[in-house]
Amino acid sequence: MTPIRKPSTALQWHPHYSATESAIIDMANSRQIALRIRLRNFYWLNECRPIGTTSLAMQRKKMVLIDPRDVMTEEEVKELLTDHYGFYSTPEGLIIPEMDEARVAAVGASEARSDRAGAGGRAKALKAKEMPQGTQPMPKMAVINDDDF
Repeated sequence: MTPIRKPSTALQWHPHYSATESAIIDMANSRQIALRIRLRNFYWLNECRPIGTTSLAMQRKKMVLIDPRDVMTEEEVKELLTDHYGFYSTPEGLIIPEMDEARVAAVGASEARSDRAGAGGRAKALKAKEMPQGTQPMPKMAVINDDDF
């Protein structure tokens, strides 16, 4: 039996629309762009669950661990976490509706591919099972010539 993978491991990519992204981040500084990318990746890999204050703090801390000079002001963070940059605040935490929609589509497509693959495997197994005993194809054997020795 094939182990069932969590969607976060099966869906290692998320849509990226360069024209849209460029328009959104034109007014952001490099720290804001980096944090936005980190939060979007974190959100996707955590199955689009709301980003809480602890997760936000951890993502900010990772940036500082990489470069201690990379400290964002609270004003920069507050500016980033707005609907202009795709973040919406809920009682549970930050959400990214655009990614929620993309994830629903991606999970549906992944499940459809998995179902098709499973159906193909089941069809092959059923065909082999239906063949009368002794009529199953024999594996090809290597031919050995006396000259080979």
